[in-house]
Amino acid sequence: DDLIKVRTFISELGGAHVLFRYEITLVDTGALVARGVTKHAVVNLLWRPTRLPQDLRTLLENNLTK
Repeated sequence: DDLIKVRTFISELGGAHVLFRYEITLVDTGALVARGVTKHAVVNLLWRPTRLPQDLRTLLENNLTK
């Protein structure tokens, strides 16, 4: 029944992927509960890897963190 806060960070922009990093903390205490990462491939309609569109890359680069 704890309330949690999930923060998402853009960690890496590759040619055809984006890496997101996550931190989950308890709202009441701020205690870190978990960390994680996911790597998302950029694919076309045939599910083949494709380059990240430049307009999207520009938007994501403005929020890139390490």
